[in-house]
Amino acid sequence: MGDSIPLWAGVRARYRSTEHLNFPGGVTVAWWGVRGMGWYDFIHQMQLPVLFRSPPKVIVLHLGGNDLVQHSLKVVFKLVQESVEYLATALPDVVLLWVNIL
Repeated sequence: MGDSIPLWAGVRARYRSTEHLNFPGGVTVAWWGVRGMGWYDFIHQMQLPVLFRSPPKVIVLHLGGNDLVQHSLKVVFKLVQESVEYLATALPDVVLLWVNIL
């Protein structure tokens, strides 16, 4: 989940017929990417797909680069903290992997 990088990675994976990254055992990979996505969008963008599916086991999050040009570090830090706390409450069993901000 994240900005345009996971969006385009998912497009390429589907194009190459490797959408699920060839994980064994029927693992399903969902590519939730939105161009220009920032931390303000995270909770809303995460909630919608989860409402109609079972909760994910792992969320790989590529997010924050767009925020650094729009908000102060203090604001970005607060958004990240609030989002992670919400995620820990709403989906306590999910593993969150956060990719470094580019």
